[in-house]
Amino acid sequence: MRIEDLKREVVIGHFPFLLSLRIAGLDDPN
Repeated sequence: MRIEDLKREVVIGHFPFLLSLRIAGLDDPN
């Protein structure tokens, strides 16, 4: 696996989680 592929997998794997975390943070600014 190339580094570019690894980066893409990480971004695709974590972006939805980070996005949901950001939304949750905006909904609940604790």
